[in-house]
Parts: sequence; C-alpha cells; structure tokens
Amino acid sequence: MKTLDKTKTVGIMSLPLHTNYGGILQAYALQEALKRLGNKVYIIDSENKKKPSRLEMLKRYTKRSIQKYLLRKNVEIFREKRIKEEYPIVAQHTNKFIESYFKNIVHLEKIKADKSFALDAIVVGSDQIWRPRYYYAIENAYLDFVKDRELRRISYAPSFGTDAWEYSEAQTQLCKSLLGKFDNVSVREDSAVQMVKKNFGRDAVHVLDPTMLLQPEDYLKVVGQVDNKYSGSGITYVLDNSGEKKEILDEVSARIGLSFSPLNVQIGDNGPDVTSRIAPPVENWLQGFAEADFVITDSFHASVFSILFNKPFIVVANKTRGTSRMSSLLKMFGLEDRLVENKSDLPTEDLKAIDWEIVNAKLDSLRAQSINFLSNAVAGKSE
Repeated sequence: MKTLDKTKTVGIMSLPLHTNYGGILQAYALQEALKRLGNKVYIIDSENKKKPSRLEMLKRYTKRSIQKYLLRKNVEIFREKRIKEEYPIVAQHTNKFIESYFKNIVHLEKIKADKSFALDAIVVGSDQIWRPRYYYAIENAYLDFVKDRELRRISYAPSFGTDAWEYSEAQTQLCKSLLGKFDNVSVREDSAVQMVKKNFGRDAVHVLDPTMLLQPEDYLKVVGQVDNKYSGSGITYVLDNSGEKKEILDEVSARIGLSFSPLNVQIGDNGPDVTSRIAPPVENWLQGFAEADFVITDSFHASVFSILFNKPFIVVANKTRGTSRMSSLLKMFGLEDRLVENKSDLPTEDLKAIDWEIVNAKLDSLRAQSINFLSNAVAGKSE
C-alpha cells in the first residue's frame, strides 16, 4: 500500500459497534487500511436509536401493564430495562475486541461541540449506514454535524441495504444537499451507483467492502493461536432461521457428507438464560471461516469471509434484510450460482467446485482499485 506524503487525521463515520461481527470487522478493516496509508484514524461513535421521552416510556409501561394484568397476555413490562442490564453480559467478548482494536474513539457530539478537534477528512462507511431504518439520524451519515468546516468528505462503500428507495422526500432532499458537499463518493453495491445518481444527482464509484481490503493473513493474526475447533467440518452462520434454510442445510450435508456446526448463538433479547445468548469472541468467528470445509449462511459478511478464505459456500437469500447486497457481491466474482432461495436452487454439480484462482485474481484487481480510490480521496488527488 502506497502511503500518503503527509499524515492526515481521518475520522471513520460508521454504524455503532456492538455484537454485529460484520459491522465490527468492516470498521476494523477500514481503520487498518487508512492507517497503512499513513493516516491517524479515529472511529466516530454516535447514537443509533432515538431515546424515547419519559412520557413515551410511561405510555409503553401502562399499555403493557394493561395487557399483562387485565388481558392476561404474556408481555414483559420493563423489557428495555432488562435488555440494557443484560447487554454487558451478552456483549462481553465483542466489547473486549472493540476495546483492544479501536484505541481512538471520539463521540460525534464532541466533534460537533469542539471545533478545535480538527480532522482532515471524514470517511463515511461502510455497511448499511445509508439505510434510514438502520440509522435513524440519517443526516449524520451525510456529515451534517460538521456543517461548513474545512475537511474532505468521502464515502467509502456505504450501503442502502436494498435496491428499493427507503428515504422520505424530506430525507432525500436533505441528504442530496449534504452529499453535494462530498469530495469523493463510492458505494458498496452496483445498484447503489444508480440510486445515488437518480436520487442525489451524483456519480458514485463501486468499490469493495472494507473487509476485502485486507488479506486473509491479516485476519489470521487477529485469530492468533487457537484450537482447531472447526477443522474438517462445515459451519453455519444464519441470522434468521427458517424451514427452507433447514432443508438446504440437510440437503448440502447429505450431498457432501459433512456435518455442520453453528458459528453463532441466536442473540435475540429473549430467553431466561442470558449466558446462552453471549456472543462468541470475534476471534472465534474468524477462526470458523479459516478452518471450515464448507459454509452455509444468510449473511453478507459471512459470504465475504467465505470468499476471502476460499471456502466453498452457499448463501441463502435473506429477503427481510435485503438480497441486492448479496447479488452485487457475488456478481463481482462470478459466483451468482451460490445464491439460493430453496434447495431446488442448489447447483447440480459439485457443490465445492469454485475456481478460486479466477476469484482471487479478480479480488486482487478490485482490491487495488478500491485502495487507490481511498488513497486518492483522502489525499485530495483526482481519481
């Protein structure tokens, strides 16, 4: 990686870091890529949920109390309080990773209030930070909080999450105005290139997800020395269970003669035993892809790491979360046949047959182009 002539101070504006492995690792990878280009890097932390007022909370508690005690429904009155208290337990391993690998974290409110906190550039991305349903203060994702300050505004691989336009008219006009101040615009999906042009009137470059800017060896250093837990087996990383996914798993297992182990727990906020919902360490998650013989997933970033570690995989279309992200990723590497909706969509030939030499050559080319975009954007050079 070619470094900059002069050290820049760069902020990364991304989704808040929590128990989402892909979210954590894309921020880590973008941070590392920017550091290797010679920058000092800060992660900009922000609130991602609107805090309800005391009146709103009182209304919720009252409604639930009526449902529970008068209508005899199985509802939890103080659900929010329990979730808040349990989160440090559920996130104990992922929080440890965040504390270890993100040394420079600054809150958005500090940047807004303290004009002496100088940044040469802010990079927005990646993941679904441009999706209003995932990031409620969508104007922050277009850097409204730095207003007219002198700094470079860059988007690196943000995602709308879907190919349907989810912005209100007011949000569209506000974000169009804010994006007009950006120096360089790139997006993660091919469909997003057209969406930015149609709705914001800007040209955008299609680049790789930040996790793909690093090499497999970089992630193996993070894993370190651990027991070979997944060697010789398949893994599943499924965010939303369904009957169709169970059928696909059974069919793949029978065809390739391999047993599968889940790489994740269902971290939902329900269940009597909070210890059963503790998110495994990020290192274990990476280890699963490094050692597994086959992967079945409905996750975008699990698909990414299957490609990075050259593991044969099947990705099940997750319509609830959006499939355009998957289609765009797989199309980049000629792996469209890896995306299925049910077991009848599975490739009829050898399920493990992927020409990794072609895939890796394409990845190397796209990685070089993406790093070049990022380097030139921060340095203020023409594309």
